[in-house]
Amino acid sequence: MENLPTELLYAIADHLAKNDLFHLILSSRRFHVILLEKLYTEVILYKNEDMSNDFRQVRSFFSAIFGRPKLATHVHSLAIGCSAGTGGEGLEGQAEVDGKLLSQIAPQLVSERTEYSEVEKSKWLKDLREEEESDPWIALLLPKLTELRKLSIFWPDVSRHGMNVLRKLSMAPEPNFPHLQEVWSASYDGVESAIPSYYVNAFFRMPSMRKFGCNDLGESVVDEDYLVIMAEELDPRALISRKQDVLPPRISNIVDLDLSHVNAGNGMQEWIHACKALKSFRLSHNNGVGPGGEFEPRKLYESLSMHKQTLESVWIEPDKSVETDMDYEWMGTFVDFIALETICLTFPSLVEVNEHRLPIRKLGDLLPCSLKTLYLMLDTGGPAFMEVITQLGDLATRDDFSKLTAIYIEYYAIRSTDEEEKLEWLKQRCEAAGKSFYVYFSKGWFLGARKPSAWIFGPDNEAQDMWRLFC
Repeated sequence: MENLPTELLYAIADHLAKNDLFHLILSSRRFHVILLEKLYTEVILYKNEDMSNDFRQVRSFFSAIFGRPKLATHVHSLAIGCSAGTGGEGLEGQAEVDGKLLSQIAPQLVSERTEYSEVEKSKWLKDLREEEESDPWIALLLPKLTELRKLSIFWPDVSRHGMNVLRKLSMAPEPNFPHLQEVWSASYDGVESAIPSYYVNAFFRMPSMRKFGCNDLGESVVDEDYLVIMAEELDPRALISRKQDVLPPRISNIVDLDLSHVNAGNGMQEWIHACKALKSFRLSHNNGVGPGGEFEPRKLYESLSMHKQTLESVWIEPDKSVETDMDYEWMGTFVDFIALETICLTFPSLVEVNEHRLPIRKLGDLLPCSLKTLYLMLDTGGPAFMEVITQLGDLATRDDFSKLTAIYIEYYAIRSTDEEEKLEWLKQRCEAAGKSFYVYFSKGWFLGARKPSAWIFGPDNEAQDMWRLFC
């Protein structure tokens, strides 16, 4: 092994588990010199079931980065959970990274942040010494990771310092994260702790960003007066002002937005308009997340209309907790979305329905000829269900939809023999036209295929899996 070429050692390291790579590095000086950077290329913290190991990982990583800054340049991917405690107990490994570092290194690191005022620096140092939160340490760490390509972060309950440092860095004349392309952001479930959308506006200003995904986020539409009250009375540690973080239109190079368990009561207008050329948009709405409002498909449509020339995939799901017979307003026609290849929507949002749940418009008059995949969520049976299936059968055989290759429908359960026969009719009609047809029964069983979730956007929104990764 000692005589192997460096290139071959790199290839071997790429196939080793982190623990095995760590022991290999410790086995010889040559391996340590050559392979140490490999140990830091992709970093995942808080994955072990043994929580004591998690604390040791955090202490080791923070100590290494703060003690040997060059190591920070090797970190290309970081997944980090930042919860402050469990059951009211602070996690020592997160807040108290190292007592020696706290007294000797922290003041120096804070003093390096020239974009901060002396008052802000004083507040930061005070929180580093007194708080049982990981947030001020995250704020020290992030500016060091200038070579990041991907960041997956599970924000702590209190994350003002981390958010604030990102905002300041994103507004600097020279980008601090010139290579960062992909960010997944998640927070704790619940109205009080969900992240207001403007807290992460900084990622939209970073020049290399291409994909942003999040979980438990509320679109912030509250006024500045409310935020002042919130900062002064409810959270005196708040450092971010909504007024400072308004995104101008067409400022961002992000092309993919993947938003799970999000409240988009205002149609995510600021984020969508901030993108220069959005290609894919997926949103799973949740009314229980705050701040935000009720699900309003029309507002989302109006926001997305800015990207008629570039949008390739649209996936919008309403809150799963609402009644299935809820009246969803009509979004609008997609005929002039000339690049659109994939649509996943509720049937009422796509065609509009009357008081009897019957469609007012026809699918063929609302969809673009560029469409390849159609996924419809149905919420009613009887005559309305029959009309939906009839329209899909007509769509499958139309010459002007020659690019359409797959039709999916999501339905609760077959309610009658007539419905079962109608589905079989549609399946045969699609097969005769050379198109695939699948049904996903949201009651929990499948006909022909599993529910497609990752087939449009690539890997599913990683923020959805952060609970399993970090908790």
